[in-house]
Amino acid sequence: VSHGQYFEDAYRFSYTNYGLGSTARMQAIGGAQVALGGDISSAVSNPAGLGFFNKSVFIVTPSLDFINADTEFGIQRANGFESQGAEETFKNNFNFANIGTVINFGKGRFTDDKFKGGSLALSLSRNATYHLNRTYEGINDYNSIVDNIIQDAGNQSLNELSELGFAAFDKFLITPIDGGYGAFVGGFPIQRETIKERGSHYQFNVAYGGNYDDIFYFGGGMGVQLL
Repeated sequence: VSHGQYFEDAYRFSYTNYGLGSTARMQAIGGAQVALGGDISSAVSNPAGLGFFNKSVFIVTPSLDFINADTEFGIQRANGFESQGAEETFKNNFNFANIGTVINFGKGRFTDDKFKGGSLALSLSRNATYHLNRTYEGINDYNSIVDNIIQDAGNQSLNELSELGFAAFDKFLITPIDGGYGAFVGGFPIQRETIKERGSHYQFNVAYGGNYDDIFYFGGGMGVQLL
């Protein structure tokens, strides 16, 4: 059994874009949450940044995606690829890029203690969205499943045909011709396919960041993947 056909799915579900799940503030500055603290996005990228918080907050970041897909129906002929036109599909998707809370355990802004306290973050952040519609169609005058059935039938008798081959004969798709079989179909089929993708990839984060003397910031966290 070959598993090569699954490599695209393996890549799709392993790829993450943590910028999608950051807050509006971090997205507005190009997703620089690794370098800057004081934002719930630090729970994913750099938990030490939670040490910059001096109060508790609850954060919700709604998001609206606009997705375009261009598809093309074509036939690979002996002399090259022939296109029969392209179609454009549009879809929008509302979701939440980030939602969560930061609970601050600070000792106050004017404390003399070296350890200033820290913050615990609980958040749900989006890593990827799988919402896409694609449609393409065209007239195929080059090949069809009937060609494969004829090739498979070869010069076998009716009793020797496979189940699929005999069903094609029974439905007048193929007919015996000169010791073999030929197509009994007039005209060319219109082939159309619509692909609809649905789903999302989120991560539930638990992280803590502390502040020592406003100089050294430390932290750690963990994430649970929700696919």
